[in-house]
Amino acid sequence: MEKVIKFLELLKKSIYVESEHRYSGFIKIAQKILWPEVWKILKKQFETVIPDHFDDLNKFSEIHDKLLSYENQLSDLEMMPSNINDISNFLKNIKYHYFKKNKNEFLQMVRDVLQSNDQNTVEVKDELERGGFNIFGDKKIKFNNIKENKEKSEMDDNSFKLPTCHITIQTQTIVEIAYQKMNEAVESDELNAIEAIYNVRDLFVLFRAISTLYHQDSIEFIPNRAMLFYNDCIYIAHHLLTLGHHYQSKLRPPLDSTVTFIDMVPTYRQLGQMYFKKQLRRQRDIILNDLKQINGFENLSDDNKLENTERIFRNILYQLDYLSKNWKIILANEVYLQAIGLLFNSLLEEILNEVLNIKSISNNELHQLKYLLSLLMIQSKEWFTFTMGSGKEKIVEQAPILKYVELWEKFQQLFKIFEISINQVLEGGWTKYNKFSKQELLTIFRSRFQHLPEMNHLEELLE
Repeated sequence: MEKVIKFLELLKKSIYVESEHRYSGFIKIAQKILWPEVWKILKKQFETVIPDHFDDLNKFSEIHDKLLSYENQLSDLEMMPSNINDISNFLKNIKYHYFKKNKNEFLQMVRDVLQSNDQNTVEVKDELERGGFNIFGDKKIKFNNIKENKEKSEMDDNSFKLPTCHITIQTQTIVEIAYQKMNEAVESDELNAIEAIYNVRDLFVLFRAISTLYHQDSIEFIPNRAMLFYNDCIYIAHHLLTLGHHYQSKLRPPLDSTVTFIDMVPTYRQLGQMYFKKQLRRQRDIILNDLKQINGFENLSDDNKLENTERIFRNILYQLDYLSKNWKIILANEVYLQAIGLLFNSLLEEILNEVLNIKSISNNELHQLKYLLSLLMIQSKEWFTFTMGSGKEKIVEQAPILKYVELWEKFQQLFKIFEISINQVLEGGWTKYNKFSKQELLTIFRSRFQHLPEMNHLEELLE
């Protein structure tokens, strides 16, 4: 500051004009040109003395007068326009500058966390978390059951608990920072508490902005990363649900009755679900595109066609195995089962459509087709099996496939339809296969028995 003042004093002394009128005109030009640049330099210097802690604002009065004296000196030097009070205005708004500096530093720290490429994850469990309805202790929370036929799921009290799953280290850190900031709000006066609460809101806004921009490619195209992001969003929504309520009794009026983050919950849930569904659609398309390369299940007696079909089937199994092994670890069990169930059901739907498109199939080709489909039948059971512990404490649990795969029973019946004889059909054996319509059964029987004389009677029976 002193150097700037000395420079301006020297500059003024060096001014030489013939008249007072010309001097006044020169000063006005100098003020117009020089002052904006001088203020830029001074402002940078002033920003270095903005306190780092709120308590230091009380001590700021010690240097306030000294800084204000510079404005008087600049005014005497006539280097600052008479209608400008940049320095006094800056000092008058020192609290604003403190909060702005504090907020910028806080959000920069949040950016650094979110832009980290740390690939580690951590398992989270409802009973170990501060958020959600754990804050109510053992008190029972009553909710009306909500049924969603489309998703075939029911929501009860457990639906509002955080299911055990994996989240990214970055998300766990962000939520921990939010709680630390809320603790600061509790210990602060009203002004600081309000600023701290706004910082928490900004933190969660920044998470949405940076995660979907900085990590967009990995979230969209890497299956594991997409599911982790879904968990991250659900985890944050879980804490936002009761974060405000958790601190209401600890905050001073009027914040004790107004602070809430519930308005941010739907946004996070929708964001997570959007990327979750987008990833499921992407994986479904990959699997179905592979299946289309088979170009139908006819002519399996051809060695090349059979070899190509088996290769594609094994590729599909490998893809689903990969997703199963990774998503079992990342996702909550119920969410995983619904995800893998939807993918498997889409695959079965396409397989059944291809079977119904077969015009004619020999016994040898039927044998080959049964072999290929049995690979899927056997391997798919692993996708719905959970293994916990090891050794004597090892527990294996089999989830009910039918609950998550709508076409599972129909797929099982398909094998029996492949094995039934035309005589058994004529004797009424077809009635066991209630998952198939009469028209679907007739289509399959035509492909198998079209050259047999009994086929006319069978058609009359089913038409």
